[in-house]
Amino acid sequence: ILPVAEYTYTFTYRTNRQVGFYESFDELYWNVTGNAWEFSIETASARVFLPESVPDSRLNTTAYTGIQGSQEQSFTENRFSGGHVFYETSRRLNSGEGFTIVVSWPKGHVHEPTFEENLGYFFRDNQETIVGLSGLIVLLIYYLFTWHLLGRDPESGVIITRYQPPKGFSPASLRFVMEMGYDQKCFAAAIINLAVKGYLKISEDDDEYTLSRTGNKVEMAPGEVNLVNKLFQGSTSRTLKNTNHKYISNALEAHENALSRNYETRYFMTNSGYFITGIMLSILVVIATLFAVPDFEQNTGNLFIMAWLTGWSFGVFVLIKNALSLWSRTRGIITAVAAVYATMFALVFTGVEVYVIYSFAGELNTGIFLVVLGGAGINWIFYELLKAPTLAGRRLMDRIAGFQRYLDVAERQQLERKHPQGRTPELFEAYLPHALALEIEQKWAEKFSDVLVKVTTDNKAGYHPAWYNGASWQNNTIGGFSSTLGTSFSNAISSSSTAPGSSSGSG
Repeated sequence: ILPVAEYTYTFTYRTNRQVGFYESFDELYWNVTGNAWEFSIETASARVFLPESVPDSRLNTTAYTGIQGSQEQSFTENRFSGGHVFYETSRRLNSGEGFTIVVSWPKGHVHEPTFEENLGYFFRDNQETIVGLSGLIVLLIYYLFTWHLLGRDPESGVIITRYQPPKGFSPASLRFVMEMGYDQKCFAAAIINLAVKGYLKISEDDDEYTLSRTGNKVEMAPGEVNLVNKLFQGSTSRTLKNTNHKYISNALEAHENALSRNYETRYFMTNSGYFITGIMLSILVVIATLFAVPDFEQNTGNLFIMAWLTGWSFGVFVLIKNALSLWSRTRGIITAVAAVYATMFALVFTGVEVYVIYSFAGELNTGIFLVVLGGAGINWIFYELLKAPTLAGRRLMDRIAGFQRYLDVAERQQLERKHPQGRTPELFEAYLPHALALEIEQKWAEKFSDVLVKVTTDNKAGYHPAWYNGASWQNNTIGGFSSTLGTSFSNAISSSSTAPGSSSGSG
């Protein structure tokens, strides 16, 4: 540590490309001190040496003092022969104030870069961005070429309204084929289908669902057998909560694997191998972009911040998505508290990201950040586009679409004509799992609202599905119940399949 005293520091550096070249003159516009100092500056001065060929009479000089943008001119100036100018402030510069000099001269005395030289400067100044964008173009060409060969869907046929689901296909399998992949709604559709068939009962208590075996023997689809074997392993009931995540996640995995074995490759191709190749290519693009950064070794700190910020942004996205998911199924005090907690947690993480971006805005390499985001966006888009139905899958999808049309737009009179027993609670329940799987459960339920109200009027006890027990059932809002059941039940499955403490769920 230096003792208290006055010290003189001399900084010597060289810079170029500071001259502005205009149509009729050239100019040096230079901030001598900078404006971000927290202490005052007693005096500041600058000397400018121009080529001796510049006529002294053709020099134009001025200077500015004060805060940024100030027009104050508290300075003195001395000119010497041979293009030599001396500037000096005439007052003390306070904190946040600076000293800027301006000198211009006729053209032709300082070499003006040619178009080729400026082009070279541009590539040198933006080489990491150019490398990154070039890599993204290569990635996009790879995906477009692969999609052209493998990912284009066969043309759909004429969609004919069908009044029954394709024979031999469970509700979960219909969704699996239509989405060309698995999600929690496949699982939810399978569970509700098993409940409607009488294999299990769903009980809801303050947004917490418990599944209980009834002991009835029913015919199951292949995936449903795998599901119940893992879900009820060693028990006759299972509550959808984090402490049971092992059983629920195992059941999800078993159900997905069974559906994949029975329907993937036969009805659609994910082309996942080509997608993994795209991911590897994306990683190479990012690595090449990082190594293209000038003074790579000296910028490792900023590069670390960029890498951290990319991962952090993904985490913030997951937290916000989780919070919105909790709010979408909030109907009781427990989920309301969980939603508030998740929202506060997401806001804290979002605040940290905003603070880091604001603090390092002048130092962060936005080109690299945009390359990473662009690569993520391209991969996300083509993850879906690379999936393609086979010819058999396309025909099956057309049949499913025909059944979906029936569930969606069939008039009440049409239902009466097509089903001998008419619009009955049994018909509503039979196709509810299919409607949920195809995401039109509310529209399907609304077609039976008057029927269920009439059953309630005729029977003082009112209609109530035997497979469900909970406060959410109301005959006059059957459409809302069906929609809420599909959403909240799927969210409960998603939340309960995650181990307690995991960042991907807090419900």
